[in-house]
Amino acid sequence: MPSRVRVLAILAAAAGTLALAANCNADRSTRPAAPAVPAAPAALAELAELAAAGSMTASVGSDTTVDMPDAYTLHASFTDTASGPWSYTISWGDATTSAGTATDSTLGVTATHSYMREGTDTVVFTIMTSSGGGSSASDTARITLVDHVAQITVSPMSGTFDVGATVQFKAKPYGTTRNRLANRTIVWKSNRPSVATIDSGGLVTARSAGTVKITASSELETKSVTIYVVGLPFGPFHLPDSAIAKPYSGLLRAATPATLLATLKIARKNHFRVVLKLAYDSKDYSSPDSTFSLDLWKQNIDAYRAIDISSYIADGTIIGHFLIDEPRDATNWGGVPVSYADIEAAAAYSKSIWPMMPTGAGSSAGEMEAGAPFASLDFAFSQYREKKGDLATWLAGQTAAARRAGLGILLSINLLDGNIDNSTYSPSQLAAVGTVLAAEPYACGLTMWKYDSVQFADAEVKLALASIAKVANARPPHRCGPD
Repeated sequence: MPSRVRVLAILAAAAGTLALAANCNADRSTRPAAPAVPAAPAALAELAELAAAGSMTASVGSDTTVDMPDAYTLHASFTDTASGPWSYTISWGDATTSAGTATDSTLGVTATHSYMREGTDTVVFTIMTSSGGGSSASDTARITLVDHVAQITVSPMSGTFDVGATVQFKAKPYGTTRNRLANRTIVWKSNRPSVATIDSGGLVTARSAGTVKITASSELETKSVTIYVVGLPFGPFHLPDSAIAKPYSGLLRAATPATLLATLKIARKNHFRVVLKLAYDSKDYSSPDSTFSLDLWKQNIDAYRAIDISSYIADGTIIGHFLIDEPRDATNWGGVPVSYADIEAAAAYSKSIWPMMPTGAGSSAGEMEAGAPFASLDFAFSQYREKKGDLATWLAGQTAAARRAGLGILLSINLLDGNIDNSTYSPSQLAAVGTVLAAEPYACGLTMWKYDSVQFADAEVKLALASIAKVANARPPHRCGPD
């Protein structure tokens, strides 16, 4: 039974025993002798034992709130009618406990605990006599732990995205103890909405080519990541590494094994898209009679087998493999055009090494249509000059032929020999032709024949190139392949 009730019962029993003894003594002269009544030593001894054990109370104060990373300090008090020492345990509510010994009840117990995550815990303080079998007391307090955002991570951490793409960004807030925090409001912001916008849920929409900073904020913390948006790849043949910069965004490059990785590294750094021509010089894969040799072409390609370009294909830096230049022009191949079967075989050989790299032939879509369908060839190459007739009519015909052949299309401007008399395009002609071709939604790129450092340094040519780049930067690129 509870100690206080037990004490009262013993006291009552002892009092009754003493009263009976007194009554017997008072009547001893007139009453017959009675059997001896046991005195109360046993009851008194039990009373003494309970008195020694004492009656205990414990208190840990009121419920409280703790701002993390501050530690919670427990100030527990207790009383006991008996003397110590006492032992105590503290259950902190997070699956951890503390224990110790107290020797002075007037000092109470003070203990500190650091919590690792926010939430609500119940602290249980229990005090007991150290001798065992004695009294004990306990009390509880409800602790509300409030953490604060100390760090935010954003994913993706960076990236290069095509105009028109939508990308879901996610932010994760972490507290002062690096635990993930729930139920936090994230505020998103784009520093250049003309390049990319972001909605309240973190969905980014790429609007035009450029660099943009995406920022996530929660409470007093922010985290920013930089992303890049690219439009239609635009740039000339044989653009040197030193010129891989605005207003261009792409290039068609004849590579060598010795220079390939250096060029790709610079292109990636500047967020360029590259069409590679790995078989560098047609003389290296021409037979003695100047006809095309598939075996010699394969030997040229084999020189790149040991060079790992897979990451550049995967991230979109490389958008195509330009297999053979003008394969259907008989004047380049000893009077015999490269057969469609050999073009397809070259495409298949490239795919056997780099399965994810699109393959293209350097002949127009109109020329390639007769060899369709193709299993491994992905795109044709159509270059405009005034001799081809009306620009709009030519462009419509080339894109229609590419679609019928199941091919994509890479467009080009013959800048050096563009006019009927094979003279160079003027800056105004370049701008007029280039802006029309750059706006073609089926094109996977726009290139020019070819880079000339003197011509491209001319102020009016620079303005023409900038006008083409403006159109290219605002439109989504098509893949170098069919729809």
